[in-house]
Amino acid sequence: MPIVPSSGDRVASPRHRYTLLKLLNKGACANAFSVTDENGEKVFLKAYTSPTTLKPWYDDYLRYEIELNRRLGAEPVLAQQSVRATDVFSATFEHEGRPTRNPNVFQVFPFVSGNRNLGDLIDAGDGGRALSGPERLMVATIFLAALARLHEAKIVHADLKPENVQMVRLGSGKELLFRPLLVDLDFSVLADRRAPWHGDPSVGYVGTPGWFSPEHLRGDVPTTASDAFTASLILWKLLAGAHPFASALGDDAEPGDYRERVLAGRHDFGPDAPRLLPGVAAPDLARLLLRALSPDPARRPSVAELHAAAVAARRGGGGAAAGAPSAEPKATPPLVSRISSRVTSLSRLVLTGPNGVFSTGGRFAVTRATLRRVVGDDARYAGDAPQFLLERGDGDAWLALPPPTAPRNPTYRNGAPLASPAVLASGDVLSIGPVKAACTVSFA
Repeated sequence: MPIVPSSGDRVASPRHRYTLLKLLNKGACANAFSVTDENGEKVFLKAYTSPTTLKPWYDDYLRYEIELNRRLGAEPVLAQQSVRATDVFSATFEHEGRPTRNPNVFQVFPFVSGNRNLGDLIDAGDGGRALSGPERLMVATIFLAALARLHEAKIVHADLKPENVQMVRLGSGKELLFRPLLVDLDFSVLADRRAPWHGDPSVGYVGTPGWFSPEHLRGDVPTTASDAFTASLILWKLLAGAHPFASALGDDAEPGDYRERVLAGRHDFGPDAPRLLPGVAAPDLARLLLRALSPDPARRPSVAELHAAAVAARRGGGGAAAGAPSAEPKATPPLVSRISSRVTSLSRLVLTGPNGVFSTGGRFAVTRATLRRVVGDDARYAGDAPQFLLERGDGDAWLALPPPTAPRNPTYRNGAPLASPAVLASGDVLSIGPVKAACTVSFA
């Protein structure tokens, strides 16, 4: 029987040496530890109990995870909105002072702590204060934006639940600004590549009771439509205050109630969308979220469609009047092209980086001195001339513009050179070159 790692054990990858400090969680396929590396830096390590060397898909899983993490880091904004592994390896380890005979799979992640998860935010609000309707719509919008970017990278989360969406607070002011952070992606599914464990009845596809999609319950491969179903469960709690299948989740519910009702499409709301919480004006989004509860994945809207409806609700009071007929949503353009032309009516633009926050309410030339406040030492890549300009355009849009004099190193927006004025959206990343001095755009 394979030896399971425990506190005090040591393991080395080709890159680092780790000491396991404390068991944080036991999962179905892995145990999670707080760990230090050879420099004393604290990280988060998962030691997998499956796959083991006895699994024929052991090596394939390693390659699959490396590709998954490559995709998470390839798009700059998604890289900031998801937690990806910094080290993926297979190795024997030192257990109780002696080396083991068989290797385990290990993955190492940044140690993320101190954030609220989306479940806490829904249930407890912000500092004990219940979220307002507009704040709930804001949280829904940024969550859907992150999930839509994940799908554009052809990744299905497959284990969505409020606890797997961290909400990173931006700044220390009164404004409620967050960056979403998707976590627990190590058994996510590549939408264009079959999972190595497919067909292994001892593993199956991950998921969480109470948040299972119909595909999870049928034993099918989770797809982006599965994520849309589970995202709708989360958003109903956020925007209407109720889980659509709450009556099948109570202590007195039979174990099969949730399965039976999800597969039959018998949610608690009946045929009509329920009343949203006070201040949440989003009838078109509500109709889409109701469609997303269909047991047929082909009938569900995409997450990109849900995101577009959430943005429209924030911009224009929620879309069509409640009770008015609503046509079937038209196909929406890809998120990247759509988000690049989005307009916001919020009054101040906020840049957030690893060193701090800067905001402006009008035209501003971003210089090396400003960048130093936001990104720290990376500001050295800026020259003496302004790096880029920020300006309010028509309809309250915020624009990023190249300066009249070309900077020493070019400005990039979302990984592409800023060659002409560009409308900014919440979550956009401005940087020097593709990755240096990166700061995230939001609005207040």
